[in-house]
Amino acid sequence: MQQKTYETIRSGAAGSAQMDAFMPKMIAGDFNATFYMKHFIKDLGIAEDEIKSRDFKLEILDQFLKQCRQVEAMGYGDEGTQSLLHWYEKNNVA
Repeated sequence: MQQKTYETIRSGAAGSAQMDAFMPKMIAGDFNATFYMKHFIKDLGIAEDEIKSRDFKLEILDQFLKQCRQVEAMGYGDEGTQSLLHWYEKNNVA
C-alpha cells in the first residue's frame, strides 16, 4: 500500500526531491541516518530559542519539535530524520 501511494503522489504536485530521497527508505524500513534525528532536534531547538528571543510564537514549530523530541524519547535519536515515521505509527496517524 505504501509503495502504491508513493508512486501515485510522487509524480504530481506533492512530489519532491525530499520525498524521493526518503520515502523509499521508509517503505523499506531503512532508518539509517544520513542526518541524525538528535542533530535535527538540536537545530530546531536553536530556531526555537531564536524565535522566543524575538517574542515570536510559531505554533507549528512548537508542535513539530514536540513530536521530534517524542521520537528521540522513544529511542530513535540515532536514526535518520525519516524515523519520524515511528511517531506517526505509534499515534495511528500513518
